[in-house]
Amino acid sequence: MKTCKPGIYIFVSVLQLVSCMLISSACGDVNEDESIYPLKDRAALEVEWSCPSTSQTDVSTAAIIRIKFKKELDPSSVDSNGVLLGSGRSLVEGNVFYENSLLTYVPIYELKPDSRYDVYFTSSLLDIDGFSLTDNVLVFSFLTGNPGNKTCR
Repeated sequence: MKTCKPGIYIFVSVLQLVSCMLISSACGDVNEDESIYPLKDRAALEVEWSCPSTSQTDVSTAAIIRIKFKKELDPSSVDSNGVLLGSGRSLVEGNVFYENSLLTYVPIYELKPDSRYDVYFTSSLLDIDGFSLTDNVLVFSFLTGNPGNKTCR
């Protein structure tokens, strides 16, 4: 077992402390996972636009949900576990596609008329840098109307 003289140990500790302080001030902070990454770039996933839009009413029961993100996602994280569509206590099965920051959710079955649907992101959905949300997040809700409407097709 190696032993260090007290003076050397103090010097190394001070050097480590100064290094951490310099890195923290240059990068914004050292994150909880001890990675050094500017916290300002770790924003939650932001939606640029969606169809249907937030609180839209009279949406077609045959609607396809499209969500355009402000930041690229990790394509390998985009699946039916990362985006959920639900009504009441039941989830709507669907297929998920992703290309050029545009996520498309295609329900397998037609949606019920005159019903509220909620779109959620889960923590398995990652941005291009590999960061996820910490919890499931309600992104937006919409209300369906008549089957004949042409919204989001």
